[in-house]
Amino acid sequence: MTKVDERQLECHSAGRRLVRAATISFSLFFIAASAGFAQTPQKIIDQYIQAEGGARALGKIQSVAISGSLRAVAGSGASAADGSAPQSGSYSLITKSPNKLYSEIIIEPRRMIAAYNGKSAWGQDFSTGPRTLTGNDALRWEFTAQYLNTRLLNAKKDKIAARLSGMDSVHGRFVYHLQITFAPGITRDVFFDGQSHLILREIVNMPVQSSRSAAAPDAATSSGSSAASPQPVEQYDYDDYRSEEHTS
Repeated sequence: MTKVDERQLECHSAGRRLVRAATISFSLFFIAASAGFAQTPQKIIDQYIQAEGGARALGKIQSVAISGSLRAVAGSGASAADGSAPQSGSYSLITKSPNKLYSEIIIEPRRMIAAYNGKSAWGQDFSTGPRTLTGNDALRWEFTAQYLNTRLLNAKKDKIAARLSGMDSVHGRFVYHLQITFAPGITRDVFFDGQSHLILREIVNMPVQSSRSAAAPDAATSSGSSAASPQPVEQYDYDDYRSEEHTS
C-alpha cells in the first residue's frame, strides 16, 4: 500500500498518573461515543463542507494542485516489484472542474500515472507503458475525479452513499469514519476530525467485484457490512490546514 503524507504531523503524549490517565481516557471516550451516536453521515459531510469554507465558496473552485511526499510500503508498488525495502518518493495531483484529474507518483526511476479527461481514463504503472483503463479500474478514476472535484457537495444528487463505520483515532485525534460508496465495489474510507470537521485521512480501496448495488444515500446510516471486504491500496494523511483568502 502506498502512503501519502501531504503534510506531516507528529503527536507526543505522556501520562502523569495511571489512575488520572485512565479516568480521563474513559471520560473522553464516553463523550466521543455519545457524540457519535448523535451524528449521521450527512451531518458529518455538512459539517465538513462548512469547515472547508461553505458550499458557495467550494462551488467556485475550478482547479486544484496538490503535491506531497510518499512512502511505498513493502508489498506494493516499486517495493514489491524488486523485493526491496520501502522507498520514498513524491506525489502530485491536479484536478479541474467538473470532472478531470491527473495523478502522478514518482519513485525514482519509476513513475505511475492515472488520469481521467472527463470521458475516459488512462494510466501507466511501474511495469507497463501508457494504456487505456477499462472496467473497474476506469470506474475508480472516473469516480475519483468526480469526488475530488465536487468535494461531496452533491452527494445525494450524484448518488454517492455514505455509511458511518464508527469512531476512530488518527494522529491522536478523535475522528468519524465514513465509508463512501460511489458504485458497487468502488469505495473510499474517509476520516473526519471530530473537532475541526476537516478530513484527516483517506484510504482508497482496491475495486472489488460485487453483485450488490450501492446503498441509497438515505440508507447510509446502516451499520451493516458489505459482502466483500475492500483492500486498501493508497492512504492519504492530512494536517496543518491553513486558511486562504481569495478576492476573485
